[in-house]
Amino acid sequence: MFPLTHIAVAQKTLNKENTMTVLGSVFPDFVAYLGLGRNLGHELGRDLYYYCLANFPQCLDFALGVLTHGNSLPGIDFYADEEYDNKRPGFCFQQGKALISDIERYCNVPASMAPWKSHNFIEIAFDVLTANRDKTLQQRAEKHIFQEDIPVIDMLHSYLKLPQKEILEMFRVVPKQFCFNGNDTELMTEKFLLSLRNRHGITGGNLKDAVKITEKSIAIVTPLYDSFMNNALGKIKESLSELPTAPVTEPPLK
Repeated sequence: MFPLTHIAVAQKTLNKENTMTVLGSVFPDFVAYLGLGRNLGHELGRDLYYYCLANFPQCLDFALGVLTHGNSLPGIDFYADEEYDNKRPGFCFQQGKALISDIERYCNVPASMAPWKSHNFIEIAFDVLTANRDKTLQQRAEKHIFQEDIPVIDMLHSYLKLPQKEILEMFRVVPKQFCFNGNDTELMTEKFLLSLRNRHGITGGNLKDAVKITEKSIAIVTPLYDSFMNNALGKIKESLSELPTAPVTEPPLK
């Protein structure tokens, strides 16, 4: 999912919201900036939680936010990307199939990449609909996501064995790649086209036609949004309730 939905999912499943939960909820999508790769960011949830539990209890809210995001709990992206309704891949890929030909044509995306980018448009639709349901979400997101939370920087420096300067720069730079205004579908789409250029060297996308893809994705997701979110959030809450809260030194044996 995109950041507004991740922030909202963390708030709804953790029943609280602060700078730690917000930064944690988006962190798995930020780690690519550090050269660690998307998959690692989405798999480190439980390990990071146990690390904080034993060594940085002041950062537990951050770790909880991470857990709501990725595959390790599993979090919302497991159901969006990996598996939903006993089918693989997840919901956003399932619904994005209807967009693939438009994305190849209007975003100049090669066929091999089109399914992944079609799922991104479905994620944009989720951010639009999430923001429409929560009118203060943008303000809260921007308040927290641009904070420089020093305990988190110290913890990630210790956990990832990376320089504090690089981690701090990640939190300063990456949020600027996203649009937090769920009402501005043109800017959200423009940011997506910019990411195609910056991450993949793909140019030639037509913004006007790409906005139409965003609008089409919103139409696809609108009647399905509540059922998907209620189902996924229920599963995430259940998994969170099973986590230990007392300090431990090692994760339990699987």
